This record gives sequence, C-alpha cells and structure tokens, in this order.
Amino acid sequence: MKNTFPPLPVRIFVILLVFSTIGYYTYRALTPDENGVLKASGTIESVVVNVSPEMAGKVVEVLAAEGQPVELGDPLLYVDDSLLQSEKQTAQTALDSANAAVRTAEVALESAQLQYDLTVSNALAQESQTRIAIWDESKPSEFDQPVWYFSKEERLRAAQAEVDAKKAALEDAMKRLGEVNVRVGSSDFLEVEAKLIQMRLAFQNADSVFDSTSGASDSQDLRDAAQIVLDEAEIDLEDAQKNYEDALTTEGATDVLEARANAIVAQEAYDLAVDKLRALQTGMDSPQVKTAEK
Repeated sequence: MKNTFPPLPVRIFVILLVFSTIGYYTYRALTPDENGVLKASGTIESVVVNVSPEMAGKVVEVLAAEGQPVELGDPLLYVDDSLLQSEKQTAQTALDSANAAVRTAEVALESAQLQYDLTVSNALAQESQTRIAIWDESKPSEFDQPVWYFSKEERLRAAQAEVDAKKAALEDAMKRLGEVNVRVGSSDFLEVEAKLIQMRLAFQNADSVFDSTSGASDSQDLRDAAQIVLDEAEIDLEDAQKNYEDALTTEGATDVLEARANAIVAQEAYDLAVDKLRALQTGMDSPQVKTAEK
C-alpha cells in the first residue's frame, strides 16, 4: 500500500507551528497589559443577596447603589424612625412609672416593717409583765398538776378548742330557744313577758320624772301631775306582774324559762371561754401582732 502521509519534515513543521500559536496566545493571555490588569476570559456567576432591615418601616434614604461593593457593617439605607421613637418614649414612660411604683412599694414595705417591729416590741413588753405570773397561781384541788405545768402553746390550743366547743353549744341552745318561742303556748307567754318588760320600763321612767319635780320652784302642780302618771304606771306594772305569775303555771312558760336559762348559761360559757383565750393571746400570739403579719 502507498503511504499517503506528507513527508516527515512537513509534519514536524506543522506541529511546531501549532504549538507556537498556542504558546503565543497563552503568553498574551497571562501577561498583564500596560495598566497592570490581568485579563482572562470565562464565565462568572452573579450572587444575588436580598437586603432588608430587621424592622419594617419607610425608607427615607438609600446609601448604596446597585452593584456597589460594600463591607460588613456599612450602612445601606435609612428608615424613618419617628414611629419607633414614639414607641420608645412610650416604653420609657411606662418604665419610669414602674420604677416609681417600685420605689413607692419599697418605702411602704419599710414603713410596714417598722410598724411591725414596733408592734412586736410593744406586745413582748406587755407579755413580760405577766409571763411568769402563772407560777404563783394556786391550783384547784381537782387538778393533779400545777397550773404552770402545760406550756403556753398547749394552753392556747386547749383554749381555742374550748371556744369552739362552747360556740357549738351556744348555737344549739339558741336554736332550741327559737324552736320553743314559736310554739303556740310559748308565744302566749312571750307576749305576757313583753308586756311585763314594757310596764317595768314605764314605771321606771315615771318614777324618774316624779323625782325630778322635787327640785322645781312652785312645783306642786308638776308634782301632782307626775304623781298621777306614776300611780298609773304602778297599777299597770302590778297588772302585768300578776298576768306573768299566772302565765308561769302554763307548760309554755316552763319550756321558755328552761330554754332561756340554757341559752343564757351557754352564752356566758362561750363569753368566758373567749375571755380565757384572749388572756393567753399575748406576745407573738397577740391579735395586734397577728394583724401586723398580714
């Protein structure tokens, strides 16, 4: 077969020409021009960054043009801050009011603490005068232990329990008295009682008026008139007293007297229990200190 390739010198020349051309353009591309700017060809992808303020508002001035290079921290735009300034002022006013309220509360707390300390001091001073007085009290013959045997706290608890018990007993007695008072026979007796009370008061008033006439000048007419009123009041009182004595024989009267006696005794027992409890409420247990603690 006949060889179709050009002669070897021709092929070598062509190869050298190709490499020379490539080298020349490569050198031109990589060699800076007179201004020192490196030129190159290629494709650069743009990066789009959306810029927005942290808070919404009206933009009043833009400080950077599109495509302008900026650095971190450079201001890009100004936003109208009139609304924000107004909100800031409102918040500052609220803060100032809150701080003033705190200062007022602190002053009130200090005043309350001083008042509490004074109350405690006075209560303890009063208690010191009677704290050991119980040591000298004689115990009833029915007691096996001395009066001072139980602590103040134990006596307070017992006194409170006694008050609660006597209060319940009083409520029962008053309920019983109310039930008795609404009975038919009892209501008749109560009317007689009410009349008696009224006549007793009328007699006392008439007697006082009569006594007042003794010092008046030319008082005979006054004294005679007062005597008539007193005599009538005495007669009315005698009639009311007789009606009351007659009513005492009825069953309704017996029930009323018994229920009333029970109620009066229950009331006094409750009042006495309260008095005993109050006598023990001294020092830190005094009502003044307990009120100051609230």
